[in-house]
Amino acid sequence: MEVYLRPFPNAAGGKWQISTGGGDFSRWRSDGKELFFITYDRKLMAVDIGERNNAPEIGVPRLLFETRISHPAGAGDFYSYDVSRDGKRFIISSLPADSAQSSNPITVDLNWTAGLKK
Repeated sequence: MEVYLRPFPNAAGGKWQISTGGGDFSRWRSDGKELFFITYDRKLMAVDIGERNNAPEIGVPRLLFETRISHPAGAGDFYSYDVSRDGKRFIISSLPADSAQSSNPITVDLNWTAGLKK
């Protein structure tokens, strides 16, 4: 699987490959000038996207950072991350640093407003 750019709604206008070593889970920055995707080895990549003479101008994919994303590219049809509108912050569903360790319990306080009245 690779990440491609195609015009919409008329896909007959062309097809440009964005990723080069496998990729999935592409997300746009809100202004459409940058595209993010996850590689098979769980790296978050970014590519500058521009336009010249009514054709896309595609930059070279660059590594932003390595992740411990819970599902690598190609593992399913859902997103395990999201990006802020400005493309500077990410939220990622990650595996623990040592995925062999047992998970910590989660405490859910269902009646937390009762404590406010005291």
